[in-house]
Amino acid sequence: MSELVGRAEDWQLEHVHRDPAADPEAGVRRERTALVDVNNFYVSCERAFDPTLLNRPVVVLSNNDGCVVARSEEAKALGIATGTPWFKLAPSADRFRLAARSSNYELYGDMSARVMNPRMLQ
Repeated sequence: MSELVGRAEDWQLEHVHRDPAADPEAGVRRERTALVDVNNFYVSCERAFDPTLLNRPVVVLSNNDGCVVARSEEAKALGIATGTPWFKLAPSADRFRLAARSSNYELYGDMSARVMNPRMLQ
C-alpha cells in the first residue's frame, strides 16, 4: 500500500508494509521514497566549481563537444534547444555571454552520488 504523505510539494511517498498475521498496529515497517530533482543538473555541477558561470547562459556539450545536452535557465531563455549543434551557437557566444563546457560525466556521477547519499536525505 502506498500513500502520499503531506502535501504534493513535499514529494514523500510512504509505503506501509503490514504483517497480516500480526496485530494491526504491530509489525508495521515504513519506508520512504523521495524524488530528488536537481534543476539543470549538469550545469548546476559545473557552476558548483566555477562561480563565474552564475547568472549567465551556460550549455554543457555532448561528447566531442558536438551538441547541447544541458542548458541553464538563462540559456533556455535565449531559445537554445537541447540538441542544438555547437557550431551553430559558437559564432554568437560572445555576444550573449554564452559559456560552453565539455561534458564531464565523472563529475556528474560523483555529484549525483553526493545528492543521493542517504545521510543527506534524512
